[in-house]
Amino acid sequence: MPTEVKERLSLLPINLNYNVSDCFTWKDNLNELYTARDGYHWLNRNDFSENPIMSSLGLGCGASRHRKKIKFFLWTALHKAIPTKAVLSHRGILHDSSCPRCNNNVETTIHCLRDCDFAKSVWKYIGFTKSIFFQDDEFYVWLRNGLDSPSKLLFTAAIWWICVFLQSYYDAEHLACEMEFGSSDMILNVDESSIGNPGVSGFGGLIRNSEGAWAHGFAGNICFSNILHVELMALYHGILLAWQLNIKELWCYSDFETAIKLIIEPVDEWHHYAAILLNINDT
Repeated sequence: MPTEVKERLSLLPINLNYNVSDCFTWKDNLNELYTARDGYHWLNRNDFSENPIMSSLGLGCGASRHRKKIKFFLWTALHKAIPTKAVLSHRGILHDSSCPRCNNNVETTIHCLRDCDFAKSVWKYIGFTKSIFFQDDEFYVWLRNGLDSPSKLLFTAAIWWICVFLQSYYDAEHLACEMEFGSSDMILNVDESSIGNPGVSGFGGLIRNSEGAWAHGFAGNICFSNILHVELMALYHGILLAWQLNIKELWCYSDFETAIKLIIEPVDEWHHYAAILLNINDT
């Protein structure tokens, strides 16, 4: 491209939202707002190395929200507070304590994370095939052995993603129960994907009716960006599509708490994605 054309293109004003003026913004954390702590970390960024193995498992410095969730999840599991059907039955909330996926055993914590057919297939697929791995009946002993093993990073990541799958399974089951009441509302589900954070990113979503039937879908990519940007763009494109389809009542489902909080709270004009947030609110 000729230099003259590049210079002219660089002079073209780009305005994503007329309520947001051009300004300097901070984009080195998920909140996109500057704090002294973030400034300190930025100044010392070369001193903080990231473990490539942790990063490949989604547990690196760029995925602090996952690390906190995993830490809390393990703490909950060790205190026998995960709401399995065995726990809920013991508390008098449910009558049936059998596993809803395999229907073979009582749904205890260790059954959910290791002995259920789905969980067992995951463990064997990633290399945990020895029979001794499946022998400990005490969850604490099994967890401690896994965290002390040479494959502790893979073990931790596997537990987390099995937990994520189970949560999505329960969410789908709960949603199906809600739909039985014949609501006329439409439902938007969105999700993002990235190779690294920041990294090559994409997003997608679908709109379903109250019976769970597919109504419309969409997908896009943002080349190189972070997960917050991608999630916000997914929500924006999903809501915009619903508006174009003349859908006036819409339930939006997202698993990214930070994005949801930014949307429902007043928009800070200094936020790096203020224009996108205002576009979502205006749609």
